[in-house]
Amino acid sequence: MIAALIVLFMPIGFPACHFDSAAGFQPAMCAALCEFDGPVIEGHWVVASETITGDCHDAGVDKPKTTDWIGRARGTGMAGAKVLIDLGYDKQ
Repeated sequence: MIAALIVLFMPIGFPACHFDSAAGFQPAMCAALCEFDGPVIEGHWVVASETITGDCHDAGVDKPKTTDWIGRARGTGMAGAKVLIDLGYDKQ
């Protein structure tokens, strides 16, 4: 049996995920755009902003231990930048 690979393309701001019917949902392969409340650096962990509702916040290079994380940043930008993030990325 050949597993079907489905790629979903959503409007900006919504996740674009890969789904492999043989392997199931792959959270590390899911991405979304998020606007940041401050500077963001590629590879840093991303959490919800505590200052601007609906925005993301760069939590730094170490995986957050006391805050729920969203994923990791795929790009670098200044405050207000919309950067792609890997959702559910749990590999460090």
